[in-house]
Amino acid sequence: MVRMLTIVVVCITFSLCRETSAQIMRGRQRSYVQAPFQQPPPTRPTPPNRPVPPAPGTPTSPTPPGSPVPPGTPTTPNRPTPAVPGTPRTPDKPWYECEDCGTTTDCKGEGPCAKENPPTITKSDGPGCETTICVPVPNKPEGELPSVEGNHTLFYRKCVKFEGNVQVPHYVLDKKDTLLFAKRSYSSPCCTFQVCVVECCCTNTTKDCALRERKVALEACIRQTGEIDVYVLDVPGMPKRWVLLLGITLDELRRQHSAFPGF
Repeated sequence: MVRMLTIVVVCITFSLCRETSAQIMRGRQRSYVQAPFQQPPPTRPTPPNRPVPPAPGTPTSPTPPGSPVPPGTPTTPNRPTPAVPGTPRTPDKPWYECEDCGTTTDCKGEGPCAKENPPTITKSDGPGCETTICVPVPNKPEGELPSVEGNHTLFYRKCVKFEGNVQVPHYVLDKKDTLLFAKRSYSSPCCTFQVCVVECCCTNTTKDCALRERKVALEACIRQTGEIDVYVLDVPGMPKRWVLLLGITLDELRRQHSAFPGF
């Protein structure tokens, strides 16, 4: 029994010393950071018929080993373990409650703070600081360009009309007559007689095509280069104007059509 009491006294003393050391460390940390005063959180009412848990740090009588714990008996809460440097902050702690920084001494930042600390801006020429946006502009031409009169060079310098004999297509009609004979009876007051007569005279016509000479209207036109073209005009059954001679000289024209009066 005496040994049990001695162990209890030693545990309580060790717990109190450790709690006092933790409180001293927290007091030193708070001396570096002046935290604003905060109202204590409102005390929640204790539900009826429930035991009030003891305040943190209050020792309780240990239960002998092997003895059952009566229902509703408060037990000593687990004391918080000091934070290890680099571990996340406990979520329910206020931001201004300091933790053990361990051996970290690099808390100078980029310089000391002044009484007033407005934001400062330093220009940077890094990528993405300047952007250029290009939008294609449609350059489709609208309508048509205006036109002005320029030089107009005619194909012919001059044309002259005259008449001449030219071979042109004609229908050639070949005709052939045929006589058809047959007997025919005739009557008179005293008798009837029968004779052979020409019953029909038939003409068979064959139509063919051939060139025949015809006197027609002609037109000779001289080009800008001096060559001469000769056209035939207004022949029935033919185009109104068709080419008879193309690119000839004046001498050639006069040899074929001596009636040409000249340009």
